[in-house]
Parts: sequence; C-alpha cells; structure tokens
Amino acid sequence: MNGVIGRWKCWLVTMLTLVWMGVIFYFSAQPAVQSAGLSGGIFDRIQSFVEDIPVMGYWFAGGFTEHLLRKGAHMAEFAVLGMLLLLCMREYLSGAWKKFRLPLALIVGILYAGLDEFHQRFVPGRSGELRDVLIDSVGVCIGVVAISVILACINRKKEVY
Repeated sequence: MNGVIGRWKCWLVTMLTLVWMGVIFYFSAQPAVQSAGLSGGIFDRIQSFVEDIPVMGYWFAGGFTEHLLRKGAHMAEFAVLGMLLLLCMREYLSGAWKKFRLPLALIVGILYAGLDEFHQRFVPGRSGELRDVLIDSVGVCIGVVAISVILACINRKKEVY
C-alpha cells in the first residue's frame, strides 16, 4: 500500500510542478499590452481597496508602486515554483542523492527563470531582462528556503511525538 501512495504522491507533485511551469509560460507568452492590462486591473482592485486607508491610499498612488507589485508577483510565482521543485526533488532523490535536492531545485528554478526571460524576447512588446532573471531567482530561493523550513518543522514535530 505504501508503494501505491508513494507513486501517487510522486506523480501528483510532478504534475503540479509541470502545470505551474505551464502557468508561468502562459503568462509570459502574453503580449505586453495584454499583460499590462491584467496587471493594471489587479493593481486597480488593490488600490481601490486601500485608498480609504489614509497612509496606504497615498502610498499606492503612482506607477512605482505598480512596478513593485508586478515584480513582487513575479517573485511570488517563482517562489511557488521553488517550493514545488524541492518537493519534486524529495520524491526523486533519496539515499546518497539526498544532499543534491536543494541545490538541484535551485538550479532548475534559476534555469527556468532564465528560459522564461529568453522566451519573452520573442513575445510582442516584451523583453528578456537579466534583472528579471535575478528577481525570479530570488523568488525561487525564497520558495526553496520556505519549504525547507516548513518541512524541518514538520519533521521535528514528528520526532517529538
């Protein structure tokens, strides 16, 4: 029974990772006008929510905040990718290979960030920027570290009981 559950978990984590990579690719394949419209709509909703808060309403005025939110969203989507990649590596690498889980998850995530930016060079109105690869890579690192801490806490809790 444990073998069936293990295979099911491995398949599920792999599919979630591949689907999330597809989601990132889909958003990156949108022309600049379409992408800006989507981001602008989300920003407008956030702005209308916080504009009644005295300090927040002032802070949210202007394009710089929208730029920060867009870059934060990129970082967040790659943080999720980092989490999924590390979970994937946990399913595939065991024994002596365990020590390569974290570095391999980071390498694959950072390579995907680079490929994502390269892909954007062929999308109308978009460009591939090294700065964006770095932002996405920071997201991957945050995701890998976050899931590592969560898993360490879960394992420590199991050992206590």
